[in-house]
Amino acid sequence: MAKNRKNTLPQRKRMYQIVELLKTYGCVSRQFLANKLGVHANTITTDIRAINHSQTSKYDHDVIVNKSQKKGGYELVVKDLTLSLEIELNRQQLTTIRRALENIRQYDYLPLFTDYLNQALEKLDKVLRFHLEETKQHIYFEPIPSSPSAELFEFFLKAIEDQAEVCFHYQSPKNSAGFYYSAFQPYALKEYGNRWYVVGYYNSDFAEHRSINTLAVDRVMDNHSLTGNHFEPKQGFDMTKHFVHSLGMTVDLDVPIENVVLEFEHIQGKFFASKPFHKPYETQDSYEDGTPKQVSMQLRPNFDLTRKLVEMGAGVKVLAPKSLVESVMAKHQAALDQYK
Repeated sequence: MAKNRKNTLPQRKRMYQIVELLKTYGCVSRQFLANKLGVHANTITTDIRAINHSQTSKYDHDVIVNKSQKKGGYELVVKDLTLSLEIELNRQQLTTIRRALENIRQYDYLPLFTDYLNQALEKLDKVLRFHLEETKQHIYFEPIPSSPSAELFEFFLKAIEDQAEVCFHYQSPKNSAGFYYSAFQPYALKEYGNRWYVVGYYNSDFAEHRSINTLAVDRVMDNHSLTGNHFEPKQGFDMTKHFVHSLGMTVDLDVPIENVVLEFEHIQGKFFASKPFHKPYETQDSYEDGTPKQVSMQLRPNFDLTRKLVEMGAGVKVLAPKSLVESVMAKHQAALDQYK
């Protein structure tokens, strides 16, 4: 048994070293810690009590030392955690979990992020930082410029889960007066381009208006409510299949699927190869270094596709279909006319 020494470390430093030893060795005995620090076992008991009750500890009550009856020693555990999981994770796995947590938390404006969930995520983040010994933030996200109110998001989410029909006024960018949806059947919420959309069937009184609609949630006006009716989703509707031949959120089933052929300038081809704006696609021709030069994809030409191609400027040339060529040319010409 270790004896007390005149030159023992101050308690604060011993507390730190106890935690570090437990991080390194896992579950260990009191005597093991006493031998490592050169103090009496009773001193270890006092130090552990101080760790667990310290108001100034850098661990801030997120980690405490607990005596394990099963393992016969002391170990670090998460304080107030009612679910105990014994999972062995290496540093790379812990780092991956932490990065995933940072991705999740960029959506903390959603209603599912209650105070309890935020507190739980904060504790998990601190525990991961503790084990990874990280003190600085390494990943930064671009602020989300627009997000629906929590109340509005919750309204649509509950209606989807209950299959409840809703009604609301919608502020369309093409119509300043807006449009009234008297019987909208919401199927799903979908995020695209930092904006949330609700996808559903408009059960209009007029047959020609009955169709699947995709509406930006932040354009729904305040006077929204349930109609009192419930619905069954249209048989055969599949979200993935619905959007597979469209870029963005605009899907017009009256527009035929076309073989879109694009030719990239070399640098733009590299950008496309690293981050294609649509999948799947086929490479028809390549530069000598393997960079895609000409690609084709099956798409319904729409506003989002035209806008994406116009944004690429001289980096891309549309070869087919003719209607898309004309649409892109018209946008470029209109931009050029602004400078005349």
